[in-house]
Amino acid sequence: MRHIALDPSLNHIGWAIIEDGKVDSSGVINIKGDDLVDKLNGIRSELLARFANPDFPLCVVEIPGKITYARSTRGGKALNQDAIHKLCMATGVIIAEMFRLGYGVETAIADEWKRNFSRRQFAAGKDFFMAAANQIAGREIKTDHEADAICLGWWWEKKQ
Repeated sequence: MRHIALDPSLNHIGWAIIEDGKVDSSGVINIKGDDLVDKLNGIRSELLARFANPDFPLCVVEIPGKITYARSTRGGKALNQDAIHKLCMATGVIIAEMFRLGYGVETAIADEWKRNFSRRQFAAGKDFFMAAANQIAGREIKTDHEADAICLGWWWEKKQ
């Protein structure tokens, strides 16, 4: 089943269109804005520009789990509750906008799908998902956001 997978963030949204276990297309949306409101509006605008008029019915969105890994500009870890709160707001805007655009929206909890994908007790690290995405896409993937979207989309399709 053709579907889109999204890896949310306030600054960079990974996306992948998956069909029959193959990556049709993928990339990263870089969100512009000077403050939180600008960035949330930027997310809506970018999703509208890229994914309006869907020719496939479904979108799978990663949502933060009980162990969050919210990104920051300092080392890739959540520095405070504010970062986690902003990730949740970005995720909510993404889910609402994709639904408004006409997609059916499903969610996958980050630590659960990653643990199931890697078949480990704990979710694997960034390098594991980069290597897996490279193999699934058959090309070099340059960012962890794109890699996560590819792996999420592939995993979601296989579990159906």
